[in-house]
Amino acid sequence: MKRGDVVIGAAQGDYGKPRPMLVVQADTITDFDTVEVALITTTLIDEPRIRPVIAASEANGLRDVSEVMVDKIQPVRRSRIGAVIGQLSAVEMEQVTRAMAIVFGIAD
Repeated sequence: MKRGDVVIGAAQGDYGKPRPMLVVQADTITDFDTVEVALITTTLIDEPRIRPVIAASEANGLRDVSEVMVDKIQPVRRSRIGAVIGQLSAVEMEQVTRAMAIVFGIAD
């Protein structure tokens, strides 16, 4: 599992149903039993600055147009993450990275 992978997992709490998630944690961080992910949803809110829209494709494994919920990044136990179903492109990951900078107050 590496940054940019789309996986199926189940987070704790309110967002605990099995769903696609995007691995956003740096590949060099491997010593923990959790991994930082951004949840992915098909409920679109049209906030592309903080929720990049991702078209479904064979490459990313998504079945419907979705948004990466950069405002919903959380640690998930590796044991609660299943298979890698795809990977976002470099362009899509750049959108996610920009959105993360906005959400965390690093950029405007």
